[in-house]
Amino acid sequence: MVTNVDQFRAKRVVLARQSILEDKSGASAKLRAILSQVRHYNVFKRRDALVALKNFCFAEEYKEGESHEHRLTSAIEDAAKVFDTVAPCMCDADGDVRRLCSEFLTSLFSALPYQDIRPFARLL
Repeated sequence: MVTNVDQFRAKRVVLARQSILEDKSGASAKLRAILSQVRHYNVFKRRDALVALKNFCFAEEYKEGESHEHRLTSAIEDAAKVFDTVAPCMCDADGDVRRLCSEFLTSLFSALPYQDIRPFARLL
């Protein structure tokens, strides 16, 4: 039996979601962080995350070089993730989460053209 391990060998090291090519700043990183909170087990975290998601997409103030269309574009690019994450909130046990989810989806659908929503018709 070996008790002293001085060497470690591996054929491959896989670091999922830690690609150097992936954008770690900006709108897409913030959107991913908010979506992870929408799936949180704590109802208060889910409420705050849905408010943050709505504020993220429809905020009044933006950083320099950023616009309303830029953030909506980020949400559209990750639309599958957004809809997959937000859709279960429509059946949440908490009424406030359901209301906030409905408000967010209503705002999102009214801001997006039909062509951007059409691929997700079956999901909705």
